[in-house]
Amino acid sequence: MFEGKEVKVLLANAGAGKTSTLIKYIEEELKTRRPEEIAFVTFTKKGADEGLRRVCDKFRLTPEELPYFRTLHSLTFHALNLKVNQMFSAIDQKEFNKAYGYYLNRVEVSKGKAHPTKDSLYLDYYDLERSNALTSKQIAESDIDVGYYHSLVQKYEEFKANKCAVDFFDCLIKYVLEGDSLPCKVVMIDEAQDITALQWKVIEKAFKYAEKVYVAGDDKQSLYTYSGARPDILIKLASQYPVVHLAKSYRIPLSVYRLANAITDFIGEKTEQMSEPREENGEGSITQLSDTDRLAKIISPVLENKSKSSWFILARNKCFLDRAVTSLEDNLIPYWTVDGFFMGGEVMKRLTDYESFRLEGFKSEDKRQQFAKKFGITNFSVPFTDTNLFTEGRKWVYASYIEKYGIELLKEMCKWNPQVLVSTIHAQKGSEAENVAVLLDATRKTKRNVFEDIDEELRCLYVAVTRTKKNLYLIDSKDSRGYDDLITCLKNQFCLNF
Repeated sequence: MFEGKEVKVLLANAGAGKTSTLIKYIEEELKTRRPEEIAFVTFTKKGADEGLRRVCDKFRLTPEELPYFRTLHSLTFHALNLKVNQMFSAIDQKEFNKAYGYYLNRVEVSKGKAHPTKDSLYLDYYDLERSNALTSKQIAESDIDVGYYHSLVQKYEEFKANKCAVDFFDCLIKYVLEGDSLPCKVVMIDEAQDITALQWKVIEKAFKYAEKVYVAGDDKQSLYTYSGARPDILIKLASQYPVVHLAKSYRIPLSVYRLANAITDFIGEKTEQMSEPREENGEGSITQLSDTDRLAKIISPVLENKSKSSWFILARNKCFLDRAVTSLEDNLIPYWTVDGFFMGGEVMKRLTDYESFRLEGFKSEDKRQQFAKKFGITNFSVPFTDTNLFTEGRKWVYASYIEKYGIELLKEMCKWNPQVLVSTIHAQKGSEAENVAVLLDATRKTKRNVFEDIDEELRCLYVAVTRTKKNLYLIDSKDSRGYDDLITCLKNQFCLNF
């Protein structure tokens, strides 16, 4: 793949400063290279944006001076000079559904739960086929409706052709077939364990004339094998080229380090990495809890004391986060999700009540007194000259006071600045928090993987526990389907006490 190039492979444990090390290499390269001659590519937009931000900040560069700091999809999109309106969009998807009677939306809601549609699952199969993660033979031998699958694919391609639209996989394929190699002399490849076979072909084409290649990753953190990720390619590269081991974790405490090592010892296919704990300032802790309510009771006093301590609550699948959210809201704990900011039940109710009172305009003295009582207002006196003061009949309604209260409430909400993030494990790979709680719930498929494809589940659990800088909380699964048995096995096997 990289014949004739100087290649260096960086194998990094969780929290070992992989991106920081790549930035040090960039600093060295900038002594003899122009910024536009250096590329930094990675699997996720989050990773690419973080790399770009840190390099711009450190070396006082602009994003325009670093045109090749991108995800691989973004790289091919720009290299092919495509326009946004050429991409297959949500509107196109709706038109396709209407025209052909398909349902390509990623989920459907039934009985209050979201499920992938058959058509979206089949499109996922097609994406895997195009990523070279599935062969036509494997598709034919699967238990899906092959005739229906091929019909959907045919109509999908016909629709895109008629619209002159492309999707992200088309970008990758088109670039491999038609794209020009880029004028980069040095390329940094981050999160290499998550790159698909097709994306490796893009890398090979794009950086044909590169002189140096830095490949960084951790095969133990490969979470996307279900979408075609090939950690085995990173493992192979590590056997072919010089390896730099980033062994010391600067993040995880000793107790979590021991658990993480126990998890990885069970992984079958992996690189042989050196490992050492951080210089310890307290061991941190691991606590196993029976339910999310107990966790909420731990978090609540921390927030009340205005602590800046950060929290992650993580689960294998999004559906398992509901019980964590319920516990947080029942205990009036504000929290974040990847979609935004949410307040605990009572606080949200207060804001809603405020809005209803504001909109209703206090048409009676009773309403005014009700408002005052609810929010503890003892004095409605506002200077008569206040421009926001208005009357309704002979009753004074002090709009400015009400508006002021609303602003103050919003300010108070901001003061909370809740450091509790509720998320899937996958979404927080690369992130860290002082305290991490992991829900051990799992689907039937995940539970089956523990016995049939244990490496995938072990990697997922490894990523989850290594997000913490201080304390780890393991929340027992709601029923028998979960990681509980796996945790018990690890505790017994390695004499872990928690």
